[in-house]
Amino acid sequence: MKKFKENNKGFSLVELIVVIAIMVVLIAVLGSTILGYVEKSKHSKDMTAMDAVNTAVKTFIAEPNSEYAAGTYTLEYLVTKCDKSSVIMPILADTFTKSGDDYKFEGTSKAFKNVTWADVFVKIESNGSTSIFVKSNETGYDSYISGKAFKGATTTPAATK
Repeated sequence: MKKFKENNKGFSLVELIVVIAIMVVLIAVLGSTILGYVEKSKHSKDMTAMDAVNTAVKTFIAEPNSEYAAGTYTLEYLVTKCDKSSVIMPILADTFTKSGDDYKFEGTSKAFKNVTWADVFVKIESNGSTSIFVKSNETGYDSYISGKAFKGATTTPAATK
């Protein structure tokens, strides 16, 4: 009979299982961290889109043929009052997509899922400044001004026209 070598150079099954268990724990910890950053980046993208909508609304109400008094309007109402060649339409076409009879925001974050034109309110101040209120899924109405969210803002726009 041949004699087996005393010095085995491989890994035992227990050593392999321990290494695999350590890798699973590392992947679980890093995966949840990475997913958190992905959601933050999606929310940031949505905020940028809302900033573009705010800029479009400011430009739209500054047009010579538009006369809007200070007040709160739904974005849906503003769109019905503008013509198809208005400056607001291309930006809204990039931000919202038609889904049946409604227009849904192309947001990718959890907060903006299923947001429609009816969920976006525009508050026009007497000095011409605008504020965008979005009924998000996470915190009710959030105020978006120049791309910055005011966390915890629960102010519901007073009236819609």
